[in-house]
Amino acid sequence: MADRRDQELVLSAGTVPIRVGTVGEAILRVAIGARGDAPPSSYLPARPPARGPMGAQLAVEVADGVLSFRSADGGTLLRFAIDSAHMHAETGLRFEVVGEQHFYGLGEGGQQFDRLGITRRFWNFQANRGQGADIAIPLLVSQAGYALFFDNSAAAHLETADVYDGTWIEYKTAAASLDFYVIGGRDLRAVFAGVADLLGHATMPPRWALGYMQSSRHFDSPDEVRELARSFRDKGCAQLPRQGYSMRRADLSLDLRRRQGDEPWCRLPGIRT
Repeated sequence: MADRRDQELVLSAGTVPIRVGTVGEAILRVAIGARGDAPPSSYLPARPPARGPMGAQLAVEVADGVLSFRSADGGTLLRFAIDSAHMHAETGLRFEVVGEQHFYGLGEGGQQFDRLGITRRFWNFQANRGQGADIAIPLLVSQAGYALFFDNSAAAHLETADVYDGTWIEYKTAAASLDFYVIGGRDLRAVFAGVADLLGHATMPPRWALGYMQSSRHFDSPDEVRELARSFRDKGCAQLPRQGYSMRRADLSLDLRRRQGDEPWCRLPGIRT
């Protein structure tokens, strides 16, 4: 069943309510179940309001129990089997991948690069208390020009596989309701811009904090190194970019690393060593 109410397209899979609406020029949200405006399992700081059932760069079509996502040129990117949405012991969703596609994302761990054919558990963990952690991110990006984001931080898993009738994505979670977003765009750069608009833009540190590397092979004297420090001071860098700075040559030996109790190697106003 399909109905249009206000800014959303309202569907149902049996007793499961489904609402579809745009939240950006090329971002469609599909709400599965009765999800409030501030669900505890959401990754988003605030649930964006729906603007309408269609977007300029991404559109939907409902036919024969299938919700199809189409790009601006009319090509079908992904099909969501409406009747696959169920809420029994867990919530389940099923998508048909249209044509040959390759997927990237999902965070660390597992098969690298193309994620097609893997099973991914969305539950961050550190196995056996060993080094490192498996950080899962419920974001899939297709080279066909769209991304699929599951806004659900509850335990879940996703499987992509080729079966006899095509390629499918299956998603299951313990959550009673969830939203998923389809982000489109003119190209992949626009898709990632949409992802950033939805999930948040990274705060960039000052350029000098991104790191500094410099070869010490060319220094001819300690005076030249001290002149480098003066240059950092004059350019407003109050601290040397490396904690350790040492060089060894047969004719030049100067260790700039400060150890406990050592005197500063260079006393210059505005420079901390």
